[in-house]
Amino acid sequence: MENNVFFTKFETIGLTKDEAKKNSELNLRVDATQAYKKWAKENTTNEDNVREWMVDYLNKKKFNMPNDGAYIVLQSPVLDSRERPYKVEKIKYETRTHTPIRVYVGRAQDTGEEIFTEKNAKAAEQAAKEWLIDNHVGVDIAIETRMKEKNSLYAKVNYVPSKGTQPCKLLVFGYKVMQ
Repeated sequence: MENNVFFTKFETIGLTKDEAKKNSELNLRVDATQAYKKWAKENTTNEDNVREWMVDYLNKKKFNMPNDGAYIVLQSPVLDSRERPYKVEKIKYETRTHTPIRVYVGRAQDTGEEIFTEKNAKAAEQAAKEWLIDNHVGVDIAIETRMKEKNSLYAKVNYVPSKGTQPCKLLVFGYKVMQ
């Protein structure tokens, strides 16, 4: 079976630049952002001219081997810088549980699996905040009675990133091998 090598260009996204580079499946050897910006100032940019520049750039750098490539940074990453990237929304409910034994149970909003069980609301909120920081998935805190099957939703803790948070976006170009 014969392997075909062809020029390709595509966009890839990741939370950081390294993650975006890993998502490309090419051996990205150089950042061509500055060279592209300099070339774009001096020339008109249309689809054919940009493709021709990319091929010339790879040949000039001797990156014309299979699975070699370069990248242009289209959008720089801005990581979430908040110390507390969550919002606690307490639910007002009509019925309260009137039993002496209450438990606060935290469940992941996406899967519904039980994450923690605490005896008071403050400890449940703290556990939800700690879990949310690591997993970036909302938590529903419900009041459950262990003697009876009454459940009341107490609060929702949701992931809220910084306003300026954005992923890294790269324009990757190079030679890919197809089998």
